[in-house]
Amino acid sequence: MHIKKIKLDNFRQFKGTQTLEFSTDAEKNVTLILGNNNTGKTTLAQAFLWCLYGETDFKEKELINREVRDRKGEGRVSVEMEVVHLGKAYRLYRSEYYNR
Repeated sequence: MHIKKIKLDNFRQFKGTQTLEFSTDAEKNVTLILGNNNTGKTTLAQAFLWCLYGETDFKEKELINREVRDRKGEGRVSVEMEVVHLGKAYRLYRSEYYNR
């Protein structure tokens, strides 16, 4: 399976829609993710886990960006992945709605 793209919408500290495209080049097929502490690398890894299995390892289970939730009192958090497996393209999507 090759991961082409992941899109996060209001997932934890990722406010709004953030998209990361991965290299699918047969000869340059590695994508590196670098960043300082507390910039979202682990959150990105947890987004994969949540999209695929509906679970995370976060102590606080609420996934929606706090600023979005607090501003409206409601909101949606989602993660979408585009993958290719055995030549077929798939879209994986998971979301949750919050309302105070």
